[in-house]
Amino acid sequence: MKQKLRRIMKPKFASSVMKLFQTQTRPGSDHLTQLDDSSQDNVFFNKADIKKGVGYFKNIPNMSLLIKTQPKIKSCKLFILGTLILAMTVFAYIIYQQRSSLMDSMWLLYNRPVIPIRLGGGSGTRTSLTKEEYPWNGRSLEPLFNDMRPFTLQDDYDYLQEFIQTGGLNLTQMALLHVGGEDLMNEKFYLKKPPLSDVLMLPNETYCRVHVINPKEEYTVGDHISIRIDLYNGYNRRMHRGGDTVRVWVIEPEKEASMACDVTDLHNGSYHTRVPIMWQGTQQVQISIRYPREMIRSLVYTRRTMKSLRYVAAGYLRSNVSESTLCLPFPRVPGYHKLCNFTKRNYGHPWFCGYPRKKGLHCSDWKILRDMEFPKPLPLTPAEIEALEIPISDPVPRVLKQKVSFRVTSGTLPTPPLCDKTNHTHTWVDKAPRGFFMNKTWIPTACSFPSLSLAAWASCLRNTTVILAGDSNLLMWMHRIKARVQCQVVKMRSSNHWHTPLLCRRPDINFSMVWQLHGYPEHPTSSYWADITHFRTVCRRLDGIPATGKYVVLIHLFIHFSIHHATVLQNRLECIRRAIIDLLHRNPTAKVFIRAPFAALKGWNPIFGGEIVTPFFLDIILDGFRGLYDRVILLNMWDMTVAGQNKDYHPDAWIDHQMAAVVLNHICNN
Repeated sequence: MKQKLRRIMKPKFASSVMKLFQTQTRPGSDHLTQLDDSSQDNVFFNKADIKKGVGYFKNIPNMSLLIKTQPKIKSCKLFILGTLILAMTVFAYIIYQQRSSLMDSMWLLYNRPVIPIRLGGGSGTRTSLTKEEYPWNGRSLEPLFNDMRPFTLQDDYDYLQEFIQTGGLNLTQMALLHVGGEDLMNEKFYLKKPPLSDVLMLPNETYCRVHVINPKEEYTVGDHISIRIDLYNGYNRRMHRGGDTVRVWVIEPEKEASMACDVTDLHNGSYHTRVPIMWQGTQQVQISIRYPREMIRSLVYTRRTMKSLRYVAAGYLRSNVSESTLCLPFPRVPGYHKLCNFTKRNYGHPWFCGYPRKKGLHCSDWKILRDMEFPKPLPLTPAEIEALEIPISDPVPRVLKQKVSFRVTSGTLPTPPLCDKTNHTHTWVDKAPRGFFMNKTWIPTACSFPSLSLAAWASCLRNTTVILAGDSNLLMWMHRIKARVQCQVVKMRSSNHWHTPLLCRRPDINFSMVWQLHGYPEHPTSSYWADITHFRTVCRRLDGIPATGKYVVLIHLFIHFSIHHATVLQNRLECIRRAIIDLLHRNPTAKVFIRAPFAALKGWNPIFGGEIVTPFFLDIILDGFRGLYDRVILLNMWDMTVAGQNKDYHPDAWIDHQMAAVVLNHICNN
């Protein structure tokens, strides 16, 4: 055959054509490439050249078959390659969908509690914690559910409760969930530093220094005192960073007088306050480093990794079958690969619970809920845990040892103007102090209200419906308003079940007042199960107000939301803003009040929430209602509770009484 080729072709071309029997198509090309690696140089043939020379070797055995089969071979290989790519894509998608299950399996198999998230910044950055540094168990609930099928609702709840408090939750599963909202609590600022490793690195009340700028021996009412606070740590070293929560207030115990002051962070380890002088007497300035930056970092870190620090148990009931699962306001619940999406039932607010595993139970069988305890352990360093215990043992921690006293010998405070009846912008923009206590009576400084008798209160509230949408703090206000208006409760509840709705009426003046706990997330109690029909979202209640009639709405979202990532509060406020705009459009006579967070010295460990989140939540509220300042009234009780040194999440009775009086004054200012 070789000799025959040489007779009908040029010798060089004939020798090259023989190599066609050992070649294949090069992927992605119209060329054929040689496979013989023993040759020093590969020979490439263009298909056009082969067609051109086909007349020379069409009579050669197998040559025409080679030319005809080359495109088919290429198509077959492309088909196989495409099939492999498709199979790999499907396999990768399955792996992605089951990533949680695979992670859980790895946790169970190796029991290696490593948290693959960034813990800080700078040279001391660590990307994980070992078991020795942090004993997080990290197991999933799902593999153990197979042994729980005979359990009842209460057995499930007790088991989940124990599991949560012994490290049973998969922290990594929640840490990998992205929810956004990094700017709501200034996460980048606080997390750029590593976690606290030594409590002596915190600001120390003994070494911190106070400087009075241009001091005088005597002052007059209306003067101001400028004070700078410089922070020093436990090693008596100057600190050069901001981000701490510093509180300043003025007291004169003999007169039961007090006042909170505004504080400015200079972001260099120093803080400035301008103390206005409101009354005569000998007064003392109190300064507290309430929450150092490192403690706030712990708060931000746990919200970023865990998303929620308290779960709710959903109770599913049908005939003689019952079960309880965990719930969160996020589309991921540790331990469950299948969830019930109750977002629609929650008026568009995200709410998810574990899908019941028992036969015959479905998402529609959710009837009751119950609060869970806080999970343990927390992903914190020993130094962070020690620092967070200080506010619990010492109700007023880190009060500076250096005191500032001054004497006011003359002057009186001018009477403030009457509050504007139509424009409420000042309630949003006024800085502390917005007033002060004298003989435990609140005296506002921005604007004043006329005194009203009980008869005037009744006249003011004639033909009025008051709607309170919030937590137990608004329930306390309901009782105080009830005492002034003298309405009668027509819907009672069990003394243990505080969360059930309450209605109060006074028929002779056509007055009614109703309180109901805001929608999920809410944490009514861990002592008993609560009927889910007792809870209704704020937006749903606002949308239910008719276009005619005299309505007053009070809204308060604080303690129950402080347990969760700040995006949960932001989501609710976006809906509330929309509902308020719609309400004021269809019923212009309606009055809407937003009660802001407040100060409380006692309560939970700060890591779980409460007043430590107040500066962040207040900023979220201010931003959420921007553009409505003239139509909506902000009840900012922060400086009132700081001045009165309020102790509990349910404000002290005398402070709460003054707060309710401010509300009634606003309502009746018409």
